[in-house]
Amino acid sequence: MHRLIAWRVGDVIDRLDKAHLSHPDQFPDYNKRAREQLAFPGMGESFASTLAHFEMNAGDQWRTVGEHPRPVLVVWGDRDRVTDYANATRVLQLYPRAELLTVQGAKHAPHLDHSEIVHPAVMKHLKAARPDTDA
Repeated sequence: MHRLIAWRVGDVIDRLDKAHLSHPDQFPDYNKRAREQLAFPGMGESFASTLAHFEMNAGDQWRTVGEHPRPVLVVWGDRDRVTDYANATRVLQLYPRAELLTVQGAKHAPHLDHSEIVHPAVMKHLKAARPDTDA
């Protein structure tokens, strides 16, 4: 089964733009650039293994990571169906120090097609994490 999935991973990649982007027309090379990853040995098999073995209801095993004192910024599109936005509540339970930036209308790649919202928030977060750093 893994080999069949690995063999068909290109078909999945060819539809990523519509799953990841709320404005796919603004990124005409998105799928082509994602497809470049297929040149790396084992990429298809890795993808197949993730689909076959990833625990979709994972969480508690990540709780200790959430106990780390490092500040965390979670950027999530409210229309994301790849990692469904409905999981945001659970993620914030596991990462109690996290700040959630909900990007309205965004899917799985808000850093690309909503960069005017995401990039300033990331910069603000990074600067706050390193208060000794000048702009």
